Amino acid sequence: NILIDNAKVIKVIDFGLSIVMGQSEYNTRQCGSLSFKSPEILLGGRYNFKTDVWSLGVTLYNIKNKRNPFVHSNRNTLKELIVNSKFPRVSQYLNKDILKDKHFVNNDMLLNQIIECIISDCLVNEQDKRLTTQELYAMYYSAV
Repeated sequence: NILIDNAKVIKVIDFGLSIVMGQSEYNTRQCGSLSFKSPEILLGGRYNFKTDVWSLGVTLYNIKNKRNPFVHSNRNTLKELIVNSKFPRVSQYLNKDILKDKHFVNNDMLLNQIIECIISDCLVNEQDKRLTTQELYAMYYSAV
């Protein structure tokens, strides 16, 4: 679940599954809902805090599109879809200068484009190429 308070802070509720990890720490514990697991978790490898960025992307996609980005009734096929995903990166086409102009941010079409960019920046298959939450914040804060 995601709750947004008056300060525009997103709070993710984990029902006791979370652990606190530093930026240089890794884990291998398998937990979480299949649809929200990052490729690195599904591959059984080490993962770091960027796995939460992936889950944020899945959550935002779900909120925007009213469905998950990866859907299949067969669990193994769903895992393959997630692991082999190549979600299109659209943020590179967004004019970042326009984000600094609050006048344009009220445009619904631009807001939709910004949300698409955030999602595409979260759903990067390679963990080492995925942005951190700090990088996402720095890139899109002026648009909020």
